[in-house]
Amino acid sequence: MTLTQKYILDYTKSGRKSKSDILSDYCTLTNCTRNTAKQRFKRCKAKKNAFILDKNPPKSGRKPKYSQLDIDFIGELRHLSGDICAERLFEMLPEYIATLIASQPLKYPLITVNRVKAVPLGSLKYLYAKLPATHQHKKPKTRSKTASIYKKVPKFTQFNKCTKHTGFVGVDFVEHCGHVAVCTFCTTLTQTDLFSGWTSRTATLGKDKTAVRYAIDRAEKRMPFPATEYHCDNQKSLLNVLFDSIEKGQYLTRSRLYKKDDNGHVEQKNDDKVRKVVGYNRYDTLEARDCLNELYEIEDLISNYFTPSQKLVSYELSENGKTLKRHHDKAKTPFNRLIESDQISQETRECLIKTKARLSLVELRKKSDAQKAKLKTLRSERA
Repeated sequence: MTLTQKYILDYTKSGRKSKSDILSDYCTLTNCTRNTAKQRFKRCKAKKNAFILDKNPPKSGRKPKYSQLDIDFIGELRHLSGDICAERLFEMLPEYIATLIASQPLKYPLITVNRVKAVPLGSLKYLYAKLPATHQHKKPKTRSKTASIYKKVPKFTQFNKCTKHTGFVGVDFVEHCGHVAVCTFCTTLTQTDLFSGWTSRTATLGKDKTAVRYAIDRAEKRMPFPATEYHCDNQKSLLNVLFDSIEKGQYLTRSRLYKKDDNGHVEQKNDDKVRKVVGYNRYDTLEARDCLNELYEIEDLISNYFTPSQKLVSYELSENGKTLKRHHDKAKTPFNRLIESDQISQETRECLIKTKARLSLVELRKKSDAQKAKLKTLRSERA
């Protein structure tokens, strides 16, 4: 029998005055405070006339405000939005919740819905950390070697001058070769407008001039405004096609060799808009290419009309030149950025508004999930 167990027997049977004396004796022997002694006595439980110290005492502190049901509901909203970050989801929470309630019977109680609708941004980030990861990151590949086309296309890095008007389009390739970059495989061409963030994706089979021409023509048809300048990395086939096809009044620039940040506005879309959607599997058939294009048509509508993004406004630097803090503007969808600006014509504005009115985020997400399931059956077994 331990000292605590011996004293608790007398402590439970004694009166108020005797308990004070017992506590004083126990504190003298154990060198602890009276509050500590009382807590030890409280944690002792009687079991068949023998007192055992509880190994799992109840946790002290504030009870959790959000339950697992709230976390599951936020996870469903994240999936509906296309797995965007907490900062962007926070701006669209009321709209996403209203869309979800109007489109299908809600399986969550009303108290959960109201609690999630009123969640602060800090709490939303905390709950986001409890959700499972949706994709893996993969190291990018190295750049290709120099070519003669590089002498014809100038380099450009001052993108802050091109984010105030539409038409400056960043272009980049994402390969779907799996772990073996041999033979012919599908490639995704991503185009992003720097002003609005409007993104258009097209899949091709191979990266020859015919495939690149097919991808560019298909992507341009889904842009609501004409491109005035193209900027891409040092992919030779892409530079050659763009150099031969640019019209009067259009310009073509490229990044510096081995400097991925020079094309960062579209490079960041490789993970968010491509890898999150189709993963790292290998696709090398015409059926897979057509399935990718059908999926991208759906995902482009979701990204451009319903998925908000934030633009970097300014940042603070330390004395050593390191970035201390970045300041972003309010999260907006590419659709909202175009509608609120004066960069497009009234005819284009009315066309965009009509397109948004006939779209349903829930229906688009269901179609996207069905297309992703179909795409998995078309992946190549070559690894």
